[in-house]
Amino acid sequence: MAWAYKLREVASVLPPSCEVSVFTAVYYERQATLCHAPNANCSVAFVNKLGKHRLPGWMEVEYLDSPGDLPRSAHIVKIPVWMDRPVVYLDLKLTKFKLNLQLMPRYCCYDVAVTKHPLFAQRSVKGELVRTVAHMKQRRMPSGVFKDLKTQEERIRQTDFDMNKTKLLPDTYYMAWNNSTSAKYFAALWYDEVSRFSMREQTNFNFIANIANVRVQYLPSNFPFTKN
Repeated sequence: MAWAYKLREVASVLPPSCEVSVFTAVYYERQATLCHAPNANCSVAFVNKLGKHRLPGWMEVEYLDSPGDLPRSAHIVKIPVWMDRPVVYLDLKLTKFKLNLQLMPRYCCYDVAVTKHPLFAQRSVKGELVRTVAHMKQRRMPSGVFKDLKTQEERIRQTDFDMNKTKLLPDTYYMAWNNSTSAKYFAALWYDEVSRFSMREQTNFNFIANIANVRVQYLPSNFPFTKN
């Protein structure tokens, strides 16, 4: 896990006062801008190229797990296999909001907390796979994308996970991770899945969580932000 070893170096330079580390991924060909570093001296932005983006207040770390494949690299860095303390992941779009760390879920109650998919009550993993295939066809994506999705569905079917069950589907734009043994085990399994097989992390999250027997807490889609 090259990713884990490199990022453990980052974790080691975070101040001991950082009880919670906040991180995001900025993997774009064009310049992007982050608005807020939610946790002073404890916010890390993983980027495709140092100095390319505007990141006021963020610690900048260059890392490409899959050179030439920015989307896969961005999905991989969502998974904190390097964590040595509780961590929070935010998609770039959420940095325009203020994160109230005092409102975070209590760590005693979960290994990973994740925001709900907008259709959490209605859509299953199977339904999300069908919708993803349709969306990829509209975008005229290359054949490898569809092979990737088909292989992912076949891998899920080989487990005891119920693909038709609802009220499980995440939207991984916000995740809070407890620094527990179970969370680290889940992160290692999920990292392996996203890096070696399918990068569609929303549709492989649940079956990997099922294998890891990890405690997942689902959060409201607007948790816990207030717009400036």
